[in-house]
Amino acid sequence: MKILGFDVGINSIGWAFIENDELEDCGVRIFTEAEHPKTQESLALPRRNARSSRRRLKRRKSRLIKLKYKISKEFKLSYEDYISDDGELPRAYRGKLISPYELRYKALIQKLEAKDLARVILHIAKHRGYMNKNEKKSNDAKKGKILSALKNNTLKLEKYQSVGEYFYKEFFQKYKENTKNFIKIRNTKDNYNNCVLASDLEKELRLILEKQKEFGYSYSDNFIKEIIEDAFFQRPLKDFSHLVGTCTFFEEEKRACKNSYSAWEFVALTKIINELKNLEKTSGEIISSKIINDILNHILDKGNITYKKFRAYINLHENINFSSLKYDKDDVESIKLVDFKKLVEFKKALGDHSLNRQELDQIATYITLIKDNDKLRVKLGKYNLSNEQINALLEIEFNDHINLSFKALDKILPLMREGKRYDEACRILNLKTKSIDQKQDFLPAFCDSIFAQELTNPIVNRAISEYRKVLNALLKKYGKMHKIHIELSREIGLNKKEEKK
Repeated sequence: MKILGFDVGINSIGWAFIENDELEDCGVRIFTEAEHPKTQESLALPRRNARSSRRRLKRRKSRLIKLKYKISKEFKLSYEDYISDDGELPRAYRGKLISPYELRYKALIQKLEAKDLARVILHIAKHRGYMNKNEKKSNDAKKGKILSALKNNTLKLEKYQSVGEYFYKEFFQKYKENTKNFIKIRNTKDNYNNCVLASDLEKELRLILEKQKEFGYSYSDNFIKEIIEDAFFQRPLKDFSHLVGTCTFFEEEKRACKNSYSAWEFVALTKIINELKNLEKTSGEIISSKIINDILNHILDKGNITYKKFRAYINLHENINFSSLKYDKDDVESIKLVDFKKLVEFKKALGDHSLNRQELDQIATYITLIKDNDKLRVKLGKYNLSNEQINALLEIEFNDHINLSFKALDKILPLMREGKRYDEACRILNLKTKSIDQKQDFLPAFCDSIFAQELTNPIVNRAISEYRKVLNALLKKYGKMHKIHIELSREIGLNKKEEKK
């Protein structure tokens, strides 16, 4: 009998060939991980960041061109003077010029020349502060620095009429301590001390335009409105519904979002039942479906359950240990068997409500897919929710999906509540995953398979590709096999954060 064994990792594949219980050959194929060796980030990240920068700069250029055209027309200036030619500085910016920060301060107390007022408008539009109307809660360190700076500067701005006045009086042509170098007003890399809100800059631009109108300009209120709208325009974000994969069992159905009540229930029941099945094998403990549902209701109410509480629910003898735990420290059973932090966040945002399971799943789906808060607010407004509840839900960040659709979960969950494992429920319901019936002598390229569209992890993709090379080479050398055993590394499907854990 010929047997091949594989140990597939994220940067190596070990293999062994056994024939008639004798080890005939073995080896290792080492390959480069599909991620940066130092940072563990995607190899596509530099290209993605560069593409993002190009798009951002293109949009800013388009916005400024639109403003230049309107300003030139209103103030009777030459539009061509504000357009650069083959990398040369535009004519409007040549020669000795007054600092835009000084002009922004003077605009509040005296009438500016048309060309100077144009520079003030364009300067604010180009550096328009921190704006994210689709802001979500986050623990990101960089974001924390920005938010801290925004809070500090908001307090300091209370003493000034505008951001421009604050920057001019506090920083303009002021020397750094014990040096002859001027303090920089603009932020530098990893320094966000002078971050200000876009809303504060919008107020400044409106104030300047209104003051200049009082000082003698004759433009209309509609002109002010258009300038502000163009300067602070932020395009609506697209949703991600077209990127969601299809269900394992129902190809016409989209996958359910990971942070929904049905998905939380599925994950909780899977962990509960698997733990109970392990206990059944080792100690003969058999737990009723009523206790399973009591444990499930506890999780859906509290968002988590510890092994200690789990033991209490099933009334497990103290001498029997859980096989999934390592009893190498005191109070080890205080570890949580199930922990849904997003469920706690979702319940807190909703508070008291009268929504049913289907409505809750749909709301969770909207939060996952729709990243534009204006669009999301419209969707949430269709449900029996108060403005306070909607605002709280807008703060939540949901991502990711499971492999099953809500249709599949509706069929599987009732059987799992009775104590059936996931695979047992699928067998009872006759739910079968898609498979390839065609037999071939060698493993074809994964990109040509029916599963190619479902795989988005580049690390897994490379591991499969390398495995195929090794397998096909061994089949050519030793012929067809009776059995092939594959062991996968735990890290192969994990993201960067999970790998570090």
